[in-house]
Amino acid sequence: MKINKDLLNQIEKSQRQQPLSPSKSVDFQKLVQTQADKLRSFPLEQQLEEIKKQGDKLVRYRTLREVAKYKRMVKSFIKDATSKGLDLSHHHSFNFEGTNRQLHIVKTIDEKLMEMTEQITTDGARSIDLLGLIGEIKGLLINLYS
Repeated sequence: MKINKDLLNQIEKSQRQQPLSPSKSVDFQKLVQTQADKLRSFPLEQQLEEIKKQGDKLVRYRTLREVAKYKRMVKSFIKDATSKGLDLSHHHSFNFEGTNRQLHIVKTIDEKLMEMTEQITTDGARSIDLLGLIGEIKGLLINLYS
């Protein structure tokens, strides 16, 4: 069996191709990192939307059951956001200030949840006050994972 010279030349050319330049591989790494970040943040965004819906429900019904459900959802969000945040900081670098910032935000969220629970249990909660607290908590949650 005879090998065609054109086919042989094509094979040699493909074997002689130069490897990718470092800038192209860096671009690929950035692309992969960006997509990975999007995949990590998508479930958090879904959870945040569910927390928002539960907050609206809490303003309407103002029961301890709704408060407990809201707190569970916030706790789950914080757990997911901090575990993924720690994973990201492990890849880049360890930052003491970022860790302290997360801890401070989590403490503030906890204080706001306690304040909201107290308002609902004393029946002194107005809708506008609850909406304000829920808005503050939502802002802190966004700040936590961004």
